[in-house]
Amino acid sequence: MIHLLDFQNVVRHFSGLVAVDGVSFSVSNGETLGLLGPNGSGKTTLLNMISGALKPTSGLISLNGSRISGLSPNQIAHRGIARTFQLVRCLPSLSVSENVIAALAFGKEKLWGQEAKDRALQELKFVGLGDRANEDVSSLTYIDQKRLELARALATNPDVLLLDEWLAGLNPVELTEGIDLIHSLQDTGTTIILVEHIMEAVRALCHRCIVMNAGRIIADDATAIALENPEVIQAYLGVPDA
Repeated sequence: MIHLLDFQNVVRHFSGLVAVDGVSFSVSNGETLGLLGPNGSGKTTLLNMISGALKPTSGLISLNGSRISGLSPNQIAHRGIARTFQLVRCLPSLSVSENVIAALAFGKEKLWGQEAKDRALQELKFVGLGDRANEDVSSLTYIDQKRLELARALATNPDVLLLDEWLAGLNPVELTEGIDLIHSLQDTGTTIILVEHIMEAVRALCHRCIVMNAGRIIADDATAIALENPEVIQAYLGVPDA
């Protein structure tokens, strides 16, 4: 069986530090996978290897049955991987819509002109920014900057969307709005890998969770089962509190 995304014994070293240690798992089409673990467990390193920001020291990452590990970030983006970042990265000299048009112009579809403007507006409407397309990015609140970054990622029409703590830093009302927006993405059949520390969001959104600690997978199961795993509780809370 060919999975949408497949990891086979992936390792990543930083000099003498093993950040990811022999990780293997698969992601199915339409799945929302939670990627969890305490700080320093290897989650973001894993995302960076999927998106091409880092190359594995060894092992294989494949998308739709074809190897992507070792390719450049732009090559991987053109194959169907998009991501957001822990720190929002909007293009400050461009308007809200121009930020999305830039992704369309350099994405796998390479859209220009009116077609790109129409598509950008479509993505901005989806994330709730349709009426702010012509505004400067500087006018956006924090959650609206996150919405813009999400619209820009979706404009590339990805097979897999990587959300790296996309819900972090939101107040309770914004968090509810963010969860609802990701639910809307799920309804479109988008495959999502969600790195997140907010357990309310993980329980609401993730069909399955992989939990990492010290670069290795310590749990891979349905969300409720994974979060009750004693080794997971110990990794988050420490032995005395667990």
